[in-house]
Amino acid sequence: MLIRAVLIDDEASNRDVLRKLLTRFCPEVEIVGEAAHANAGYELIHKVKPDLVFLDIQMPQGNAFSMLNKFSTIDFRIIFVTSYDQYAVKAIKFSALDYLLKPVEVDDLIQAVERAKSTIIKTENQTSQVVHLLNNAKEVELEKSLAIHDRGKVRFIRIGDIAFMESDVNYAIIHLQNGEKIVTSRILKELEEVLEDYKLFLRINKSCIVNVNCVTQYSKKEPYTLTLKGGQEFEISRRKKQEVNERLDGL
Repeated sequence: MLIRAVLIDDEASNRDVLRKLLTRFCPEVEIVGEAAHANAGYELIHKVKPDLVFLDIQMPQGNAFSMLNKFSTIDFRIIFVTSYDQYAVKAIKFSALDYLLKPVEVDDLIQAVERAKSTIIKTENQTSQVVHLLNNAKEVELEKSLAIHDRGKVRFIRIGDIAFMESDVNYAIIHLQNGEKIVTSRILKELEEVLEDYKLFLRINKSCIVNVNCVTQYSKKEPYTLTLKGGQEFEISRRKKQEVNERLDGL
């Protein structure tokens, strides 16, 4: 499968490195255009209609977010390529979009292209995810909702609606306070990393993260257990016992 791609980055050296990496390690990617700033990137995408856009975030004449805001429909896949920016990266993760950190690692690039290829094959539209990203990018603190792939669609879940999350081999199950269960391919560790800035969540053992606002009681003596509003009871691992006590004692 041939993937038509464009590179949008104000640094010519960054485009050169990425072009060489793609040519060598991702031969299925054909680079059909390059642009050095947001306005030129917007025009280029309209002109060549690529399948995939490698997009730097900070550029002259508007950043990536302001450029994307001009599109009414996002019918191309996006891989952000950025230097580490805590809020930008967190916003991208929350919206279930993909990114690469500079300097780009070969393995990360190959995996990102493979993920993009799968969405191109499925002809998934990313408009809703980009709108979610743009809303997040407007805030100093991220808007408290999380993008989850659910049965072929992207669903945005209010973080406060989550009661607990548990691992299931290569998946995670998100349990909402209304009793609904959502299975996601985002593993528990990834969800923990995405939500780590929010004091709302607490890992209590190897396979479970709970919303502390849903805790009704917990024990400080053996057996170490914790109960949620929905009546679910979980074991607190010995390794996590002190952390759990400290967090819940402070509520």
